Amino acid sequence: MTRAALRTADQRRGRVPDRCVKHGVRTDGAVHAWAVGFARADLLWAALGPLLRPLAGLARRPAERVVVPLSAPAWASLRAGLRGTVVVAGLGDGALVLGLAQGDPGLLVLGGVLLLTAWLIRGAVLWRRWVGLVLRPGGDEVVLTRVHADFAEAAKALFTTSV
Repeated sequence: MTRAALRTADQRRGRVPDRCVKHGVRTDGAVHAWAVGFARADLLWAALGPLLRPLAGLARRPAERVVVPLSAPAWASLRAGLRGTVVVAGLGDGALVLGLAQGDPGLLVLGGVLLLTAWLIRGAVLWRRWVGLVLRPGGDEVVLTRVHADFAEAAKALFTTSV
């Protein structure tokens, strides 16, 4: 896996590479994601997930909505991995609620362990099946990490033609 850069001006004009960011195949599918202006936002996203964007707002860091080309199989793989974490988190929530209702410390601990496990699995799934997005200072470029080499080439071609 490699790195690529996209210009936010191209994003605003609706220009994105035609290659899937994870598999490198031609695709017309895409998803929206947020790039934030933290130095290691790609790592922070795997650790904090959706909490990162409000934290960026509180820290007065810029955030940009980005269109990321993604093929249907890559999207299905990402969703399937995250679906498992929802199941584990649901079991953890259930154990916590039951532990609170019954005053059972064992269930509370089990619920906490299951929630922590779900969060760790979620981070691992995002690390392996998703990309990192970092908004460079100035907000003119978004760096994508852990992308397929074919996507990186297509992004480089788009970047050089638009400059």
